[in-house]
Amino acid sequence: MRSVEAQLSQLLRRALGSNGEALPEVALRWELPRDLAFGDLATPIAFKLTRQRRQAPQQIAQELADSLTRELATEGLDRWIDRLEPRAGYINAFFSHQALTDVLRQILRERDRYGYVRSAHPRRINVEFVSANPTGPLSIAHGRQAAVGDVLPLASVVERLRPVFEDASIEKVGHNLKYDLVVVRQVGIEVAGVSFDTLLASFILDPTRRSHSLDSLVKELLGHEMIPISEFIGKGNKQISLDQLDTQRVGEYAAEDADFTWRLKELLEPQLAGSDTESLFRETEMHVVEVLAEMEHNGIALDVALLSELGTSLAQRLEELTAKIHEAAGRQFNIDSPKQLAEVLFDELGFEVVRKTKTGRSTDAETLETLAAGGDQVMPRLVLEYRELAKLKSTYVDKLPKMVCARTGRIHASFHLTGAVTGRLSSSDPNLQNIPIRTDAGRRIREAFVAGDPGSVLLAADYSQIELRLLAHFCQDPALVEAFQSGQDIHKTVAAQINGVAVDEVTSEQRSAAKAVNFGIIYGQSPFGLSRALGIPIGEARTFIDTYFMRYPGIRLFIDRCVDDARRTGYAQTILGRRRPIPELRSRNRGQVSFGERIAVNTVVQGSAADLIKRAMIDIHAEVKTNGHGAKMLIQVHDELVFEVPEKHVESAAEMIRRKMENPFKLTIPLVVDIAWGRNWAEAH
Repeated sequence: MRSVEAQLSQLLRRALGSNGEALPEVALRWELPRDLAFGDLATPIAFKLTRQRRQAPQQIAQELADSLTRELATEGLDRWIDRLEPRAGYINAFFSHQALTDVLRQILRERDRYGYVRSAHPRRINVEFVSANPTGPLSIAHGRQAAVGDVLPLASVVERLRPVFEDASIEKVGHNLKYDLVVVRQVGIEVAGVSFDTLLASFILDPTRRSHSLDSLVKELLGHEMIPISEFIGKGNKQISLDQLDTQRVGEYAAEDADFTWRLKELLEPQLAGSDTESLFRETEMHVVEVLAEMEHNGIALDVALLSELGTSLAQRLEELTAKIHEAAGRQFNIDSPKQLAEVLFDELGFEVVRKTKTGRSTDAETLETLAAGGDQVMPRLVLEYRELAKLKSTYVDKLPKMVCARTGRIHASFHLTGAVTGRLSSSDPNLQNIPIRTDAGRRIREAFVAGDPGSVLLAADYSQIELRLLAHFCQDPALVEAFQSGQDIHKTVAAQINGVAVDEVTSEQRSAAKAVNFGIIYGQSPFGLSRALGIPIGEARTFIDTYFMRYPGIRLFIDRCVDDARRTGYAQTILGRRRPIPELRSRNRGQVSFGERIAVNTVVQGSAADLIKRAMIDIHAEVKTNGHGAKMLIQVHDELVFEVPEKHVESAAEMIRRKMENPFKLTIPLVVDIAWGRNWAEAH
């Protein structure tokens, strides 16, 4: 069956042909009707007229509409059109319910996308959702009157769209598809057939690109300026919500997003095809999209009362610290002002300036830690504690209760696949990565994250020394490999070998030094950095690092190989093929070159750890969907996954999670996962 556009184009050509006019340009714009009966779907049919015609445009349109009506009847196609309305310069064709039903069936058979058709792509149908809050109601379908124009009844939308979105044979393409999956999940639709995300494609092809937003990519790659959302809703205090706009204007905005997303797909897909990164994109990243959408939908419950109590105690402690800081300074001042703090520290109390910035003398955390390490220095320590508690209170204790969704009673953080060039996941609203675990206040905040379902517990599964194990896998240093394969305490083992003592004779200081080097080596820690971390002379730190590389020469060779490969190819590559360009290695600035050398190693190790945990998440997600276990994945933080599990199934779920996390793909070094559970996140450690 030919498309509606082709049919109407031919009929208009025939209708105009006898009048000596130019062949018409037919432009169909299919807009969603007021309900999904499709009985009132207006399609403007535009046409060009030569100068031979002298009648009024409205009269010409009427003649053409009459001619077209006769042609439709002659062809037996009048069942497609309910009526024609002539307008100056175009004709509105109102399709019948039967016509749209036939057309949609044709579209689905050919795996086009449902939503909006432009004349440039008459057989392409894409979808764009508009919602300020992905866990809130569907803005295009909340069943009430918009400011100007009607919106669609939610039940009708869900009924019509569910078969399309839940059909895995119909591929879904989008930009930041995770957002769309979360939006439609709010009305009970679980999208299948997630195929191509242009946001991720751009990130995989060039992770250092300044922006991967749809507007930026379309402008850079297609030379088109997208309609800015601010043009519709305004900015600042005058900003309005989309449901206050004319629905036709919202449709234009959404349609442009859908159309140019498809154009980006057609541009980016060939660049991925056959490349070393294609399998990473299709077998890992696109699957993680669905996992993260599920996590965001699940959310995590919060003990608001506990946070309220913690907020009160933190406020009291901050008042105490303020009084002590003012007492130490000998006067009152604004502790939150870097300029006033610098005056107190350096001008009045005589502390030595550690570092200067463009704005003046630095009072950042690193500076305060340096000052605090200089002996019995009360003031820097007090300020450090004040800043930590003030930040935790304002960022988490005060804000988390406001982030609880009224409908679900949970916090629904956003997880991002493009937040770090190494491929590590990040989160926002709230940023779960920055909640400290080693401080009392940090642990109290984690106590507020609780199991929300009755009879359930939170289960935390954390990789043990994952980056060190990957380092051993890559470098294949015999001593390091043996230590991991035999299940030794790696930090004690390294300390014993470097210090020439038996493992059971290693002191806590020696183990701490070995641990600092073990982890710091991945990030290119210098003798100066180690000396500061351990509070030892730089010479002693340098000797320790030199001895470390002598004892484990395979690590030194691995580091050199990473740098050489990156310098030769221009990028570092992870275990699954993720590439990070490192132009710094070709810089004339020695500092930039040193930075490039560090990230060449860091990308291979840390990026591969990100690859590994993503594969584990995909495997666990698939297992839960197939075999149940009652586990819901809620959070991913660094090397840790947090689940909510019915307590009666927790042991079987823990066994399954451990099995999947320890075997995402084959390594020469065994992976170890520490698992615990409790009523809250803190107890699960």
